Amino acid sequence: MFAPGIVSTKNFERIPLFDPVTQEFYFLRQQKGEASKTYVIRFRNGVWQKPVLKDDMKDYGMKNFISPDGNTLYLGNEFQERTASGWSEKISLGPPYDQIPIMSLTTSDLETYVFDERDPDGIGTIRYSRVKDGIRERPKAFGQEINTGKWTAHPFIAPDESYLIWDSEREGGYGDSDLYISFRQEDESWGPAINMGPEINTEYEDNRGMVSHDGKYFFFNRIIHGETFEESEINIFWVDAQIIEDLKKEGDSLVKESSYFGQKPPGLTPEVFAPGIVSVEGRYEGGISFSPQLDELYFGATNENDKTHIYSSKLIGSTWTPIEEVNFANDQKEEERHPFVSPDGKRIYFVAHESDSPNPRIWYVHRTEDSWSKAVQLDSPINRGSVFYPNQSDNGDLYYFNLSTFKTYFAPNQDGEFPKVQQIDLEFGDHVFISPSQDYIVLTAKNNENESRDLYVCFKDQDRAWTNPINLGPTINSDFNEKTPSITPDGKYLFFGRDERDIQPGLANIYWVSTDVIEKLRPQQ
Repeated sequence: MFAPGIVSTKNFERIPLFDPVTQEFYFLRQQKGEASKTYVIRFRNGVWQKPVLKDDMKDYGMKNFISPDGNTLYLGNEFQERTASGWSEKISLGPPYDQIPIMSLTTSDLETYVFDERDPDGIGTIRYSRVKDGIRERPKAFGQEINTGKWTAHPFIAPDESYLIWDSEREGGYGDSDLYISFRQEDESWGPAINMGPEINTEYEDNRGMVSHDGKYFFFNRIIHGETFEESEINIFWVDAQIIEDLKKEGDSLVKESSYFGQKPPGLTPEVFAPGIVSVEGRYEGGISFSPQLDELYFGATNENDKTHIYSSKLIGSTWTPIEEVNFANDQKEEERHPFVSPDGKRIYFVAHESDSPNPRIWYVHRTEDSWSKAVQLDSPINRGSVFYPNQSDNGDLYYFNLSTFKTYFAPNQDGEFPKVQQIDLEFGDHVFISPSQDYIVLTAKNNENESRDLYVCFKDQDRAWTNPINLGPTINSDFNEKTPSITPDGKYLFFGRDERDIQPGLANIYWVSTDVIEKLRPQQ
């Protein structure tokens, strides 16, 4: 409890607010039979003074928040600017904010608004509005990571936008309302909602979390509803903000555990990946790609006697969404295959072509605020001839196979453009996939002993030339065709398709195995 007997008393206290400029601490206090009033504690001569009533803030209520720079006081859909004598008159945020029933609005160093919208049905929605090129965007709702449950409200955005805190009633919570936190991922998406745990949340209503301007302390309210005023409690609590760093580790672990559809990681023996979910009986699957944060999955699949399409799923919280077909080219082409998510997560490259005239070209979409853009054909010498299987190394260099010349090429990345292409000197092979650090290539080629297609690896030698292809061996390769190899963004797993048309179940399935099988073949330098 924060400052018992001084701030937190037998009355109701809530909504702590620090003014970093004047070194003042505000809070609301409600005494029995009275409305809530604003009190202030001033830091003077190295000592915090006793709380006194702040009459000129009596109508500020429960909607106050001071911007990270201390120069703006936000009051729901209004604000005041700091002046030499205090605060200006209230100013409306204007449309559309003046028409939104905002309970709490907070801002970041980037002037992003994050606010809640009161819902008469008790659902509640948290929205955000960014400033881009000097223009404030229209508000957008956060995704299901944030907006799930009831009474979703009272957001607090970190000054650097690295995390978001809010309260909500959700399944699996501790009480009437719990505090949650989500961390922004490297690809700018939001990680799963993490309950802030029993150190913060109780069987009662815990809400309105915020971090002090110096980043040292986390404050929140706890409400205990009783039959009478005397039996009820509303107090301000605080803990060391280190709890946020501890929860970030938990969040990173949760993302990791949820990765790969919660499948048990394989060792040196390939396993069917996500049977019944991704690898489905009676379907031909191959060519799989994950986003850099391992929270999005894309792969190609063909139902028997049907066209090839790309399918996807996204990790929301700790749950993967149902597999759905995507249509990146929006029917500009009949078939789409070989998706690859760029290392920065901002593009998806794929191959598109007509069914009766397979003249494949490489296309791409780029990530928008909440979806993907209209697909365009890559404007580059890459698309001279029939080309397929695009993929990139960590530095953005793009590798692909040209069916017209039956050669493998790569195009150096030049600020997202690929004006030049270079042939790669490989002894044989196609469906070439480059490792993230470009130290090896995995490819497919015919095995002359049994006429099936096997997986091979080439390493870069001391002269930066590619070694002769090395067969990955009988543990990986079978009497069937192995195809479409790919390496996960974290470099841990090799994925590939195995053509099993002659056996049941399935026409082809996707397999995965530890990349240790590759490392064991690396020549000693």
